[in-house]
Amino acid sequence: MPLPTVILPGYFAAASDCGELEKSLVDRGFPTVTVPLSKADWLPTFGGRSMVLILRQLDRTVKQMLQQYGCQQINLVGHPAGGWISRIYLGEKPYTIHKDVF
Repeated sequence: MPLPTVILPGYFAAASDCGELEKSLVDRGFPTVTVPLSKADWLPTFGGRSMVLILRQLDRTVKQMLQQYGCQQINLVGHPAGGWISRIYLGEKPYTIHKDVF
């Protein structure tokens, strides 16, 4: 069975913006879910503010997929800014900005 896949949408994008990509992966046999974000979820990050709220939603989604499919790995797809935020999530050092820590 292919690894489950989590999609993190780009900056100010909602989960619904990734619907075609998610469906395409599911149609190819990859269990896939998009981090359930709305455009409003991005507002607290505007102007260089912390991404901790987005990272927490990503973390919850990843943990749900790991548990649901009983696996230890997933595919993580970040589209466009979702890519660099995913890299922060996968990083070895804690993310700290403006006293927020993830």
